[in-house]
Amino acid sequence: MSKPNVPNAPLPNDVLPQITWMLSELLFRQEGVRLADWPEEWYKLEQYAAKVRGWLESQPRALIRLEEAVRQYPLHTVIYRRTLEALLDLRAPTPHFVSNAPPDRCPACKQLLNGYWDCSYCGLELENAYRHSQLRQASAQPISELPLFYLLLPDPARRRVLILNGEREVVWSLGKTLDAREPVSAVMHREHRLLLADRVDNRVGEFSLFGDCHWAFDTSLSRAHQLSAPVGITAYTPVDTAQELFLLVDRDHHRVLAVDRHSRIHWEYGIRGEAGKEPGQLSSPAYAEYTAEGTVLIADQGNGRVLEIQPEQNNLLVWSSEEYLALNGPCHAHRLLNGHTLIVDPAAWRVIEIDRGGQLLEECIYYHSGHDLGLKIDAPHLVVRLPNQHVVIADQTRVIEINLPAKALVWSALLSELKFSREQDLNQTLSPDEAQLIRMEKERSLQMGHFDLDTSLQRIKMFSDAPSGFYLSLRSYLTDQNFHAGETILREGEEGDTMYLIASGRVKVIRQGEPVATLQTGEIFGEMALIPRQPRSADVVAAEDCTVLKLTKLAFETVLQAYPVIRERIRQLAGAREGMRKLDAFYYAPERLHQVNSLLQAQQQRIADIKQQLDTSRQTSLLRHWHPDWRLLYNRTERHLIHQANRAHQHAYEIHVEVGPGHGGKPATALRIVENLSGLGELLRLWPTVDALEAGKWEQELVLALLTPESRDLVAESLHHLPEIRRIEIHSLFF
Repeated sequence: MSKPNVPNAPLPNDVLPQITWMLSELLFRQEGVRLADWPEEWYKLEQYAAKVRGWLESQPRALIRLEEAVRQYPLHTVIYRRTLEALLDLRAPTPHFVSNAPPDRCPACKQLLNGYWDCSYCGLELENAYRHSQLRQASAQPISELPLFYLLLPDPARRRVLILNGEREVVWSLGKTLDAREPVSAVMHREHRLLLADRVDNRVGEFSLFGDCHWAFDTSLSRAHQLSAPVGITAYTPVDTAQELFLLVDRDHHRVLAVDRHSRIHWEYGIRGEAGKEPGQLSSPAYAEYTAEGTVLIADQGNGRVLEIQPEQNNLLVWSSEEYLALNGPCHAHRLLNGHTLIVDPAAWRVIEIDRGGQLLEECIYYHSGHDLGLKIDAPHLVVRLPNQHVVIADQTRVIEINLPAKALVWSALLSELKFSREQDLNQTLSPDEAQLIRMEKERSLQMGHFDLDTSLQRIKMFSDAPSGFYLSLRSYLTDQNFHAGETILREGEEGDTMYLIASGRVKVIRQGEPVATLQTGEIFGEMALIPRQPRSADVVAAEDCTVLKLTKLAFETVLQAYPVIRERIRQLAGAREGMRKLDAFYYAPERLHQVNSLLQAQQQRIADIKQQLDTSRQTSLLRHWHPDWRLLYNRTERHLIHQANRAHQHAYEIHVEVGPGHGGKPATALRIVENLSGLGELLRLWPTVDALEAGKWEQELVLALLTPESRDLVAESLHHLPEIRRIEIHSLFF
C-alpha cells in the first residue's frame, strides 16, 4: 500500500501573517520599501502569501517572482520551508497565565505542577499575572521576546549574532547580512527586532532578523550624542509616561543615558568622558537595566560596585553595594522576580544573589585553580538569567550555562564551534542569485513514498520471530477505515477489542486531556486490546485526514489457531497482566497511602525544627558537574540536612525511578517503590506529592531523595525485584 509522500506536514493556520511579514521584511531589504508607508498594499501581499503557503506545503522551497510586489517595486527571492519554520519557532509567544491558579502542567516540560508556579522538574518560573506585569514594567532582557529557554548570543569575534534553542542548537544567525562590526550586546525587542550595541563602530540601533537597520541613535547631532565603546542597549517605558526610551551604556565615556527614537537625550548618569567615584560619577560601566520599581541598576565595573538610582528624582542614589559587599569588578546586576538581585563579579569568577537589604544569600564560584581553564571567563560581554533559573555567561571565546540552584555546569561551548546548519538557505533568501533562481524553476517535483506492512507488524513484541505465513494471514483479516481530522478513533476508559495500524496520515495520543504523542504512517496503536480486555489508556484523535487498518480480537484469535507457539506467548502475557492487576488492587488501599503521607509529614516536621535551629551563615558552593537530565530543587534547610548526612559518613541519594508503560499513574506502583526505599533510611523528598500520587497524576517517573547509611548497590537492589520498574538512576547529592 502506498500514498503520495508529501515531504512536509501542513503548515499551521496562523502561518499567513508570518509569511506576509517575511515578504515585507525581504522587500524592505531588497528595495528599501516600508510596507507601513502603503498600508493598502498589505492585502495584496497577504493574497500572495496564501500561494506561498500552498507551495511550501508540497515542496521544500518556494520561488518568489513578484514583478510588482508593492507599486513598481519587485521582489525576487526563494523562501525555504525550514527557514519559515525556524521563524515560526522564534516568533512563538511565551506563555503567561492570568488566572489565580497555575496550570496543571508545566508548559515547558509538561510535568505536573501540583499547585506551584515554579516547576520542580525543569526549574521554570511561570509567568502569572503579577510576574507578567513586573516583566513588562522592567526593561527588556536579551530573551524577552524569545520562546522558553531560547538564547540570544552575540559573537563579536565573528561579527555575528546567534539564536539557540533549548537544546542549544543554532536556529538563526545574523552574520554576513548584519551591518555591525563587533556586536557585544543584543536584546530581542518588540516585533522581533534586535537592539544591538556595536562597540567598534560606536553605534546602537534596532535591526530586523535579517540584519537590516530600522533605527539608529544619531551620534552626529552634537558632541553629547557621540558614543565611545557602547556595550549595552535595552528599552523600557517609564511608569509615569507612555513614551518608550532606550537605555544605553556608554562605557568609555563613563555614563549611562536614556534616549528616545528621535535621538533626544532624556537623562544621563555619569560625567561624559570623566571617570570617578564621587556622587554622580561612574567608571567604565558594564551594564544597566530599568527595574519594575522605576529604578535603574548599574554595574559600575571600574569602581567595583553596583548602584541603584532613581532617574525620575534627579538620579537620586537609592542603594550602593559598597555598604554591604566587597566586589572586584561586577559586570552585571539583574533584579529578580522575588525582589532579590543577581550580580556577576567575573574578577572573582562568582555569581551571587542578595536580598533587598543587600545581604548575601547565595554564592557560586564558577572557576577556581582546580577547574578547567575553559571556565575561566574574566571579561564576559553577555550574562543572561533564563526562566529556568540557569545563568549563561559568555566572552569572545566561550559560553557556559550554569544551573544556579544546583551549582552545576550544564553546558559549555566554544563560540567558533557553533554552526548554523541552514545558513546557506538563509543567505540564498537574503541575497538571491538570479542564475540559481532560474535553475530552481526547473527542479520542482513531488516525491513518492510508502510503508512496509509486514515491517510495521514485526515491531509488535508479541509478534516477533513469527513465521512469514503468520503476517500473511493477518493481512487477510485487516480492514480499512477513514477518519477526518479531529475525529476520535479511541476513547480513554472504553473497553476495546481492536488493534489499529496507520496506513496514511497522523494521529494524536491524548491522556487525561494532555497530548503525549503523535503517531505517523506505519505506526500501530491499541495492540494490547488483542489480549484480555482492559480499558483504553488514552484518547486517539486523527490529527489530519487519515486511513487506518483494523484487526479485531476475533480475527486475531482465528489466526492464532494455526500458530500454537504465538498463542502460548499471548496466554503467558495475559496471565502476567491479570496477576499485576490483582497485585495493584491489594496495594491500592487508602490506609497505605495515609501511612506514606504520615511518614513524609514527620520528616517535614523534622525539617521545620532544624530550620529554626539552623545557623544562618552562608556556605559558598563551587561549580560542579551534574549528570542526570534534571534534578529536584532543594531549599536551604534540605541542603543543610544533606550536608550533615555527608559529614556523618552517610549517603544522600536522589533516585530517579522510571516504570514501564501501563504502570504510570497507578498509586499501587508508587506505594511499592516508596515503601521499599523508606525502609532504608530517611525519605527527604518525594516527587510528585502524595496527593498527586493518590489522584493518579503522575506518568512514568518518580523521584525520591533518601538519606541512608546503605550503599548505592543495596538501594538499587531493593527496587530491582519489582517487575514494573524499567530504569533506575541513583545520583549522589553534595552541598
